[in-house]
Amino acid sequence: MLKRPGPTYETVSKLLSYNPKTGDIRWKEGCPRGRVPGQIAGTKDKHGFVRIHINRQSYSAQRLAILIVTGTYPLNQVHFENENRSDLRLDNLICGDPGYVRKRDAARLRSERLKWDYENKAWAVLLPDMDPSYYSSYADAATAYNTQMAAGKREDVNEFGTSAQYVWI
Repeated sequence: MLKRPGPTYETVSKLLSYNPKTGDIRWKEGCPRGRVPGQIAGTKDKHGFVRIHINRQSYSAQRLAILIVTGTYPLNQVHFENENRSDLRLDNLICGDPGYVRKRDAARLRSERLKWDYENKAWAVLLPDMDPSYYSSYADAATAYNTQMAAGKREDVNEFGTSAQYVWI
């Protein structure tokens, strides 16, 4: 969680404009001294994140983009679907909890949830808050796992077309 609240929507919307398709965040008229209206806002930090300074405070550009779109400063982490920290397109930004699973971690998670059960001599699909289900082949178990995961995500789709696991906060 954040240690300090973010800027208000009113402050940010007066100073910055955001193009969700390109991911560009630009200064508007009335921007701070030393900034040119229409200029792309922010600079990359040593970790590759874009930072924007407003009223002597540094903010991450991905959080400001979400603020401009939703009107609410995200209190949880904002992840990048393609893991490119400077790609601020809206369809690349995912607001979620600290437990968000990146693609590279998905294989590890899948291997933890698809296990061979020696006692039952079958492949077990182990999902939280569900009894294990058993399948004779790994392919059947993997199909069931993918179906159950997709069904769980499809139940809670919000107006942005994302599941509750990746909720816009």
